[in-house]
Amino acid sequence: MLREERGIHMVLKKSSGLAIALAAVLVLGAGGAILHFALPNGIIGRFSYTQKVNEERGLGGMVIVMANWWDNSCTETVNWDELTEAEYRRWQDRVMMENRHNFRIINYRYGTWQDVRDGLRGHIYAENRDIQAWAVEPHVFKTVQAADLLAPINPAHFDPSFGVNWNQSVLTLTTFDGMPHGFTNAVGDTSIGMYFNMRLLEEAGIPRELPFDLQAQGNWNWDTFTEILHALYAASFDDNRGFRSSWALAALPTNMFRLALASNSAAYALIDSATGHFVNATTTDAFRETVEWIVQLRREMFALTQYDVGGDVYIQRWMFEDGLAAFHITDINHSSWRNFRDWHNHDFEWGHVAFPTGPSNPTGNHYAWAGSNFNVFPHFYTNEEIDDFMFAIRAWNRPLYDVAHDEWMQEALLIHPNERSVYETMANFTHNPNYHIIPAHMMLPPGMTNSAMNELFAWRLWQGTPPRWPILDPSYIIESAQPSWQAMIDEANSRLGR
Repeated sequence: MLREERGIHMVLKKSSGLAIALAAVLVLGAGGAILHFALPNGIIGRFSYTQKVNEERGLGGMVIVMANWWDNSCTETVNWDELTEAEYRRWQDRVMMENRHNFRIINYRYGTWQDVRDGLRGHIYAENRDIQAWAVEPHVFKTVQAADLLAPINPAHFDPSFGVNWNQSVLTLTTFDGMPHGFTNAVGDTSIGMYFNMRLLEEAGIPRELPFDLQAQGNWNWDTFTEILHALYAASFDDNRGFRSSWALAALPTNMFRLALASNSAAYALIDSATGHFVNATTTDAFRETVEWIVQLRREMFALTQYDVGGDVYIQRWMFEDGLAAFHITDINHSSWRNFRDWHNHDFEWGHVAFPTGPSNPTGNHYAWAGSNFNVFPHFYTNEEIDDFMFAIRAWNRPLYDVAHDEWMQEALLIHPNERSVYETMANFTHNPNYHIIPAHMMLPPGMTNSAMNELFAWRLWQGTPPRWPILDPSYIIESAQPSWQAMIDEANSRLGR
């Protein structure tokens, strides 16, 4: 019945665990046509459409294969048992657009991320046109782009008037000589941010939804957050027993520091768009300001870290789940929070807000660092071909204004006990293309990123509790790290031939 309503003759595939054999269509006949396309590694498939094509702007049966390392899918491979209503509408629109403009997009799982990295280079050097677009990690992008092996993309395709939610930081990072060389329409995980226990706020004499209200008013910043921490700290000390009944903040140092940097427009590294060089950003005023604020929180004992309780990296989450910490900073996903609610019978309601903004943030908008893959085209495709590819990709990802609240929102409402977490916080993350920042340091060669930055900066910021471990001076943390960090920046530029 569903297939008849959609007017399309489908080959349905129910098995999602196996690699999907893909290909496409263009059979000349009364109802349409059949297109045959051999994908790499001998993968061949066949689909047939019976709808006539509206040649409003026809792409001549073009098939655009987008290689990645996680997904095999296209409009012909649908698991009807798993489609939500919103997902069905998205699928329906994509089928309509593909038929109207006579193209097909196929997401093709090329292999592991290492296979994608090596495959991109191999296809470029052989000028192999079996795959049109590749999803690559930021550091792979930087290496290939530095060798001038990626095609520039007309910036007009990313005009906001099209309504597609392109990640703006990716466009900034990948733009050289005024031309973007990579893009993604993903904005990242909506669950990154700060969670708070409303009961502990009330017990400290703080309105239970104050973080929501401050965020809505544009006043959710480091100063107002610190004031709340002061009130929580004062209310949580039990003089009779001599120990703290709860903690104001439970956070892993790495999560805390990266969100604080993003919120204050600070960074470990930047890229000079004129030269393509990496630039050390750890000596800027914004970076120093962020370090000083984190150290202040430690000195005033607002924060619980793994060093305070024996070194277990999961203690922050457990403390929050057990109602012993008022705020928790995390980057876990929705399913984890659903499990969190199922596992514990809480006596409190919790909310979700963005990380507060820092004083050096010029916009006052909330930001978070996020990971992402960049979609790129090999250099041998012409401008005209890339214009066609981008037209199709835009059509596939155009906004659906008739889909209420987006595809994830109904599930999120089942997970979050307070709807303001979804309608205010998470909705802003999803609809704001500027929120999720892809930091430039993710483009550094492997081995120069998380472990090095954590050892030189993040872990040292929250190292221990006085008097057992002295809190390090902010200036010492920054200055002592400079020789090692600058050497890494110089090595990165040298590897890229800069």
